[in-house]
Amino acid sequence: MVFLQLLSLIETFGGQKREKFIEMVDAESHVWAQALRDKMLSIERYFSWPDQTVIEVIKGLPTKNMAVAIKGLKEEQRARMLVFFTPSDNVEWTMPSLMSPSPKNHRQFSESWSNWRARC
Repeated sequence: MVFLQLLSLIETFGGQKREKFIEMVDAESHVWAQALRDKMLSIERYFSWPDQTVIEVIKGLPTKNMAVAIKGLKEEQRARMLVFFTPSDNVEWTMPSLMSPSPKNHRQFSESWSNWRARC
């Protein structure tokens, strides 16, 4: 249980903070650090999955979370995602009110991601 909580926490960190945290864990336990690296979901790992799996995850996110997630994607990743959604969804996700990152949006995205991860 502690491992999953730690993993969920680390997955919400930005790249530099995540690596620094894993380095601290590595100083205490190489086994735990390697297990975290192996199990951690990142946007790169996420996009290595088949399209159908990626879409299944994305469709489960609330609209605001999806908008924030799409904003942070590289153009090729965004293009890969948007072809699976309706034009009205695409317009909704690009609305300025949804696209502006805020602590509330980040927290909601993190909570949704954690909830999805717990179901897997």
